[in-house]
Amino acid sequence: DGMSVSSTTNGRPWVRKQGRNVTLGVDSIYNHEGDVDIKSGNLRFSGDVVIGGNVTDSMAVEISGNLRVMGFVSRATVKVTGNLEVMKVVTASKINAGGSTVSYSKIENKLREIEEIISSLDAKTRVLMKNLAERQQNIQFGQIVMALLDKQYTNFGKQIPEFKELVKAHGAKPPKEIEGVMAALATMSGIKILSLPNLVTVKSSIATALSFLDSMSKEPSNVAASSVWNSEIEATGDVKITGQGAFNSQVTALGSVEARGVFRGGEIFAAGGIRVGEIGGPMGVKTVAKTKQGSMIKANRVFNGSLLQIGSRIHTVQHDENMVLARLNENGDIVLH
Repeated sequence: DGMSVSSTTNGRPWVRKQGRNVTLGVDSIYNHEGDVDIKSGNLRFSGDVVIGGNVTDSMAVEISGNLRVMGFVSRATVKVTGNLEVMKVVTASKINAGGSTVSYSKIENKLREIEEIISSLDAKTRVLMKNLAERQQNIQFGQIVMALLDKQYTNFGKQIPEFKELVKAHGAKPPKEIEGVMAALATMSGIKILSLPNLVTVKSSIATALSFLDSMSKEPSNVAASSVWNSEIEATGDVKITGQGAFNSQVTALGSVEARGVFRGGEIFAAGGIRVGEIGGPMGVKTVAKTKQGSMIKANRVFNGSLLQIGSRIHTVQHDENMVLARLNENGDIVLH
């Protein structure tokens, strides 16, 4: 109509005027010169972005695409749907690459831990019910469950609150499959346990929720940074730390985590396995490294007191170990090579 222009691609529009001629275009990559700071304001863009400087205190960057930061990220929030590369240090910041799938993954991991415990609990309860029936002793299913939880499954008491906390931390209203499993798990707390005729409903609701979570899209978005300090990093792909390492940080990856340096203080979860220079520290700082069943944890050095977890199996390192390869053996126990 001579009054409007439409673009077929996402990006940053520009206008260039030379005499009477006007040229319009769209750059698919937006080059933001200098820092993202109070002067520039928060940065939100649909397309790939290169930030020539730093992302500074209290600023937010949200990119529908890939992002490269040529400087550091400090006390800021960065969200991307594609890959993120920070050339310098990430400090006291929250990083998310790939969206909400990561937080759903945390919910899924916790639910799988609960599923394993309940399957074992159900099997033992059925065996005890059969033995007691043969002795003509009339004890209810719920009574046996409560006794086993008190004596053998003492860790289960904190699993359900931790699961609920993860659902709450996700923020958005949970889907009906998650609400269903929360309602079912509520029957396994306090005196409600005594009324349980069986665990069929609980097991069925968990299976439904896990099927839903497993069907979610897990397009990989990767994060790379020089070093990470006191930060939270979430990625649907891999996380790679190329410099000193990560310190007092929470790193979650649906792919793998690789750090040439150390991981000291905080927690790693990497579904695809972990490969780092060092885990923990000589002063016994609490450090947790977790991966999924079937994956491995590799480190040149693991310090005394570090906690290694593969699937639901947990191993606390009792003394400094060199050239560690942690995996599950045929009995499902963690072994170090």
